[in-house]
Amino acid sequence: MVDFCHRHHTRIDIVISPNFDQEAFHPHDLAILRQLFGAHHVFDYTRDTTMTDYHQYYDPAHYRPMVANRIL
Repeated sequence: MVDFCHRHHTRIDIVISPNFDQEAFHPHDLAILRQLFGAHHVFDYTRDTTMTDYHQYYDPAHYRPMVANRIL
């Protein structure tokens, strides 16, 4: 995938969404993504406490547009 993106001059940003339970993305997996795509193209919001107020979610897996706008 990385080679394909380089050949076609495509930039991909990886966003790991926040979750209500603040369950962290595995550090080893995060390191692999950062190595492949570059640290400045991988955004991990799983432990961001500013986005885990239960009012910001429809249910534990789906957040409201205000959270999506903050990520973008």
